[in-house]
Amino acid sequence: MSTTSLCPSATREHGPGAKRVLPLLFLTCLLDASGVGLIVPLLPTLIGSVAPLAVRDAATWGAALVMTFALLQLFFSPVLGSLSDRFGRRPVLVLAMLGFALSYLLLALADSLWMLFLGRALAGLTGASVATAMACAADLGTHGQRTRHFGWLYAGLALGMILGPALGGLLAVHGTTLPLLLAAGLCLLNALLAGLFLEETLPPTRRRRLDPRRMNALRSISGLARQPGVGRLLAVLALVFLGLQAVMVVWPFFVIEKFHWSSAWIGYSLALYGVLAVLAQTLGVNLCKRRLDDARLLRLGLALQGCGLLLFALVDSSFWLVCALLPFALGSLATPAMQGLLSARVPVDRQGELQGVLSSLMSLAAIVGPPLMSGLFHWGSGPLAPVPLAGAPFLAGALLVLAGLVLAWQLRPTGEERSWTG
Repeated sequence: MSTTSLCPSATREHGPGAKRVLPLLFLTCLLDASGVGLIVPLLPTLIGSVAPLAVRDAATWGAALVMTFALLQLFFSPVLGSLSDRFGRRPVLVLAMLGFALSYLLLALADSLWMLFLGRALAGLTGASVATAMACAADLGTHGQRTRHFGWLYAGLALGMILGPALGGLLAVHGTTLPLLLAAGLCLLNALLAGLFLEETLPPTRRRRLDPRRMNALRSISGLARQPGVGRLLAVLALVFLGLQAVMVVWPFFVIEKFHWSSAWIGYSLALYGVLAVLAQTLGVNLCKRRLDDARLLRLGLALQGCGLLLFALVDSSFWLVCALLPFALGSLATPAMQGLLSARVPVDRQGELQGVLSSLMSLAAIVGPPLMSGLFHWGSGPLAPVPLAGAPFLAGALLVLAGLVLAWQLRPTGEERSWTG
């Protein structure tokens, strides 16, 4: 039978299980993000290769591709999360990476827009690798340990966003096919390593039966929101995820339109962001956790992210735009803090469901965000705007993140969280 304890104690942070599992989870996040990061600088070129369009119009199609991925992920993330709670983390992780590999292969072979949409739909259908890795981290240790685990996994994601965009930018001179094939290869390598070496973190005694009601995204979100203290956190997450869509959707098109950057420079900027985020989520989290509980760490991170987005909208030179990456990247402190706060409030046998819900919230943001942010970009960089304002999406993003900060201001740590601060 499943336990309802919030804090599993069977696995200690420095026990042999954590020592074996965490490096592989870190590598999973690293390879996953590297594959995604490879194609981000190529997206305008990829769309232009199958449908020659102006930059403003290509941004609209780019937003539609993001929405396609998000719509499929919205419905299937809770399913995969529940499957990992029932059958274990490893098989779901392997399945997700194989699906990603096939999706990148479809993009590499695409000669029309519908093939691009098919590739992104398949990625959304099976896109649960990071969520499953986070569920593995939640299986290991108590609250203070889990927050540090999340920090290292997010550092792996950030490091992947260093390597991926840098490689994508360098390989862009050879076209889009080679980087996409490399992304597919990274996913296959990830699946192979997970299948051969990843130790299962969810023992049979902590698994639960499948409940079809928890595979419904909206029902699962509302069910977890009724857990004490979870509803407000989910609202904060929804606002922040929506605000960050400004960067995810518009960044490559914005820097081309306003500063005339090449694909290579787009890759370099994302790589710089990754370096700063790695430092924030490893050294930064470890240093801040000595003095700040997760609630305060979350507020600090959101304030920095909001300031970074505001600066993106207002700067008028490439130099200051790059400088604005510093507060925005340091704001990634908020991400492991949010994960830690939520994980401490959800029973251990629902950690996979929690990660599925977080993926669903990200998907909802990625459904609403792209038309909103690309629409603001299209308006701000077009003739209808009263003044040129290509950074309008970043202004909207800053307002949303700061609204999340207002909600987060009333959060208080649990007794368990306070015991890990000092």
